[in-house]
Amino acid sequence: MSNCKFKILSCNQRNMILMGKVKTADNRVIQDQLQQKICECRELQETITSLNLHLAQALDTKNSRLANAEPQHMQENEGVSSQDTAELLQHAHMQADLVQGCHKIVKSCFPLEQCSIS
Repeated sequence: MSNCKFKILSCNQRNMILMGKVKTADNRVIQDQLQQKICECRELQETITSLNLHLAQALDTKNSRLANAEPQHMQENEGVSSQDTAELLQHAHMQADLVQGCHKIVKSCFPLEQCSIS
């Protein structure tokens, strides 16, 4: 009878050890997924920054050309068209929305205080 109790206790200990190992493995997988999402968010943020820079440069170029050009010499194709500007702005907003979506997903999946995304 005591041999059975010892075997049960031994099985329970092994079960607890295995459960701990499974939890550790799960945590590693989740941590890897979190790091992957953080990298994706950073890449999207870099893209947004780049697009905003391009948009600002395009607007500066257009404004300087408009300021320096005489009205009779201006051509329709000169500078950046308002359609191009609108498309760049729309693309930048879409990228910003994607980053915000990624942040929401990461925060909902990993509501830990130590996980921060900049």
